[in-house]
Amino acid sequence: MMGAMRHGLARPLPIVVALVALASAGCGSGSEAGSGSSASPLPSGSLGVVEPAAARSAVEALCSISNDETSDRSAANRIFYDQAHEELHVIAAAAQTTDPDTAATLLQAKEQVESDLAAHELPDDFDSDIAHLVGATQEGLRALGLSAPTCG
Repeated sequence: MMGAMRHGLARPLPIVVALVALASAGCGSGSEAGSGSSASPLPSGSLGVVEPAAARSAVEALCSISNDETSDRSAANRIFYDQAHEELHVIAAAAQTTDPDTAATLLQAKEQVESDLAAHELPDDFDSDIAHLVGATQEGLRALGLSAPTCG
């Protein structure tokens, strides 16, 4: 035994224990460790997690409708339902847990735009309705602690 300690064979055990302790200390809750993301979890509600990229895409889609100078109901309908509608529900459900008033405003603005899009022709106040929805969505994201892109 004395010869083993003299040759360093008894040392690996403390080194291994120290390495295991360091590795365990570095383990977090999955995606947080080493991913460069913030330490706090992403906001979520009854419809799932609000992914920042999906939320940004939804706002950008609404902005593209808002920035469109034409009154093309079909194009607005397609963009709204294909690129924003589902994520608006996810954002509102998550906001409901932290700021119910903001969630309600977002849902009301979404419903107004849905009503506008269901009409045979876009109503004269569609531009203000979609702008209100953009603002309500941005406010919902801010209530969740997420950045809200602006329309350019």
